[in-house]
Amino acid sequence: MHFMIKIINKYRFLQLSLFFLIILLLYIRLLFIFSYSIDNDGLEYYFVHIIQEILSGQPMYRNPQDFPYSINLYTPVYFYLLSILVRLSKLNIYNDLHQILVLGRMLSFFIILLQLFYLAKLMRKFTASNFIIVVSITLYLLLISGHIYAVRPDALKILFFIVFVYYLLEYLFFSHQLKHAMLCIGAAVLGVYTKQDIAVHITLYFFVAFILLRSKKIILLFAIFIAGCLLGWFGIWLLYGKYIFYNLILFNLQSVKDI
Repeated sequence: MHFMIKIINKYRFLQLSLFFLIILLLYIRLLFIFSYSIDNDGLEYYFVHIIQEILSGQPMYRNPQDFPYSINLYTPVYFYLLSILVRLSKLNIYNDLHQILVLGRMLSFFIILLQLFYLAKLMRKFTASNFIIVVSITLYLLLISGHIYAVRPDALKILFFIVFVYYLLEYLFFSHQLKHAMLCIGAAVLGVYTKQDIAVHITLYFFVAFILLRSKKIILLFAIFIAGCLLGWFGIWLLYGKYIFYNLILFNLQSVKDI
């Protein structure tokens, strides 16, 4: 009995230590939000420039081979979201650059908190141990790139991916409700149109799920996901024309150094 009490106290101490580490990691990143650096991580000034172009009435995707040689390598969801927040905040896109950086970093920080919420919900599906959940969240915060906290679409992309994983597992293993299947597909398509490289991870996840379950449901969900992505591509093609191919595909492939 005494031995069991010692083990419980030991884990309680470790859990409190990890809580402290989580708070410390988030607090440090909270301080970075107000930095006057134009690039805490990941070319933040580039993304602010795109927001400036959107709010000044310029097209999000233009011919990158013509003056002023502007290029946008990323899909549009994040830019629409941040530009709406900048507009609602009534910030001047040329004079309030620091406030725009702060707003974008605060958005990413809030999205990270949502990520942690969904990670905890996801872990709760597989364990009743609060200690394991705290360890998982701590490791996640220790391993994620600084890109996630910056004025970039990465935080939103990963949030959509976590939501996709959560609702896919919910649909396949727990509830089997259609609404969870639709939430899964919606999050997947939004993830792709936040930053298109997540399509690789989503496809791999569907592939692994099919290998494990050999279910027609997974094939159907994947087909709907592809259809949703194609519909989104058609929509932005109608909106921005052929230059989305130059921006999102041609110049992205040219920047890849090691396939």
